[in-house]
Amino acid sequence: MSILINKNIEKLISSNNIKIRTNFRKTQVQPASMDLTISSNCYRIKASFIPNNKKVLDLIDNLSLNKIDLNKENLLEKNCIYICEINESLNLPSNYSAKSNPKSTTGRLDIFTRLITDYGSEYDLIKKGYKGKLFLEVIPQSFSIILKKGISLNQIRLYKDEDKNLNFIKSQNISIYIQQNKISAYKAKKNT
Repeated sequence: MSILINKNIEKLISSNNIKIRTNFRKTQVQPASMDLTISSNCYRIKASFIPNNKKVLDLIDNLSLNKIDLNKENLLEKNCIYICEINESLNLPSNYSAKSNPKSTTGRLDIFTRLITDYGSEYDLIKKGYKGKLFLEVIPQSFSIILKKGISLNQIRLYKDEDKNLNFIKSQNISIYIQQNKISAYKAKKNT
């Protein structure tokens, strides 16, 4: 598996594998990543979610408290959950995947972000061959923020799987049996 560099990312843009709705800036493409930008569509929602077998917009219909127009600056309140549609969408070849992470500025401002895809089962993971819109969950944690269309809070790193039989992420399943009326708990092991 190889990480794509700026020239590869630019090729994906020119071949329409990465579609950009409005106002693409060449500075969005970094040496080994691409900044994603917020569109004008944003929704304050009741709770975080993972779409699993559904489209994000279908779930937003049920969870949305109100729609926010980001064509102009708008206040996103501290500790409230928002879903912002991303200007960029993907039409990835079957052996391409991506991972998302917040930009360093986003972390320094204590803004919690997670990328969501239609039918996705994990945050921040774009499965091989994904075709569809991208959405960003945004939760200002220390203070309210002002947000508008075109701002970049996260980035993606794109991967090309050289061996089509190689899984993007290897996983291990854990099964437990919980007896009725008994307390069950899990404590994570320290990494340090």
